[in-house]
Amino acid sequence: IKSAVPAEPAFNFTYEYELDRYFYYLTGCNEPGLILVLVPGAKEEFIMYVEPKNFKKEMWGEMHIGIEGAKEIYGAQAAYPIKEFKDKIGRYTWKKDKVYVNFNDPAFVKEVSAKSLWPTGKKLVDIRGILDDMRLIKGPEEIEIMQKAIDMTVEGLNNTMMAAEPGMYEYH
Repeated sequence: IKSAVPAEPAFNFTYEYELDRYFYYLTGCNEPGLILVLVPGAKEEFIMYVEPKNFKKEMWGEMHIGIEGAKEIYGAQAAYPIKEFKDKIGRYTWKKDKVYVNFNDPAFVKEVSAKSLWPTGKKLVDIRGILDDMRLIKGPEEIEIMQKAIDMTVEGLNNTMMAAEPGMYEYH
């Protein structure tokens, strides 16, 4: 699964970055352009391909979690420079009948299928449906966080209603 990549600015218009919700759901990471590989049953089940730290770029505001950050912050069992992904993808998929990919990114799907399917006839499966179903089931921690958000929202709405007066506009 690849995280979203920011759109290139066009003329005088810049696009706001929108992260890929599936990548974020699985990793908690919002850095653009990263790749997540999950290999159940392997020695390294949770692998991230990231941009290595570059202190010159960081001086100008381009921050990356780097290889160590992927492991320490996000719990990846292994992390590699993103430029190595194309050479390594085959080692994760060669024994698998199915390869699950986020079909939101057609270029990435094409890259994965070119490196991992030919000539074996393996099947590419869109992972979005599976993850959508998983996101419906909440654990105790998620329910607690959601309840806190609901409580804060109720408190804010109650305070707003108590402060409201006839003839008052919403910007007061």
